[in-house]
Amino acid sequence: MENAIPAMVIGALMLIASAFVTHGNLKSYDQLGESLRQMEQRLSERSQSQLTVVDASLDGGLDTLSVTLRNDGQTRLSTFERMDLIVVYETGSGEVRKWLPFEPGALSADAWTVDSIDDDAFEPGLVNPGETAHLTVELAEPAAAGTTHRIVIVSEAGAVASAPFTS
Repeated sequence: MENAIPAMVIGALMLIASAFVTHGNLKSYDQLGESLRQMEQRLSERSQSQLTVVDASLDGGLDTLSVTLRNDGQTRLSTFERMDLIVVYETGSGEVRKWLPFEPGALSADAWTVDSIDDDAFEPGLVNPGETAHLTVELAEPAAAGTTHRIVIVSEAGAVASAPFTS
């Protein structure tokens, strides 16, 4: 009889501990399931996004790049500040690799903006599927003449468009 009470206390503690462990495991599985759902949603959005650089050309001063970007996917481009624009180009002092931020208004050096969107009747200001955006990229250093450079544009959903341009 003297062993029965401690055995009951130990049994009760083991039941309580197993309940906590089970609760922790269930919560972990729930978090894992939620992260898998979010990953599936991102992959679905990425598969429905497709961008194409139709044209990229430098102006006469070799410091302003005009880019024509077509949305060939099924999702719209709406948050330009969340897009990545990277230029890789040669200058007189060597190769430059830069990520450039989006600027909605007047352009400063090493930034880009959306000048216009062709046939922008539906949802003005957004690049819907099938629409074409005209971007202006202002480079801080002019590109070296007679060389080939590259621009890479990545949407928020992960679609990548890349194209060479020459000076």
